[in-house]
Amino acid sequence: LMDPEFIENPIVTKVSDSLYMVVYDGANKHAMSYSWSRDGIKWQPEQLLEIPDAPSWMNAMRTPLGMIDEGNNEYTILFTAFDGINLEKVLPLWHDGFGNVGKLRVKLELK
Repeated sequence: LMDPEFIENPIVTKVSDSLYMVVYDGANKHAMSYSWSRDGIKWQPEQLLEIPDAPSWMNAMRTPLGMIDEGNNEYTILFTAFDGINLEKVLPLWHDGFGNVGKLRVKLELK
């Protein structure tokens, strides 16, 4: 397993004939989990795409929604995030208010 603790909503993208990428919710506050595979079966250990200066609307990263190929090994990744607003105290409290969609632009460095 790429992440023995938590994997939710893994989205696999074939980025070349011999490389697959997966983005997923790994239950990290300000980071998106990802991994890669040469065959789509055996996956490398979890890696984190950290967001050090997370905006205030992103109390916690939630669910990646996919990778959009923008060309030249660049991808846009859409994701949902908890906003930290749960005035009604809807249970379970760890949900802490859905309500935001964000995007990241990344460039893959293929070796």
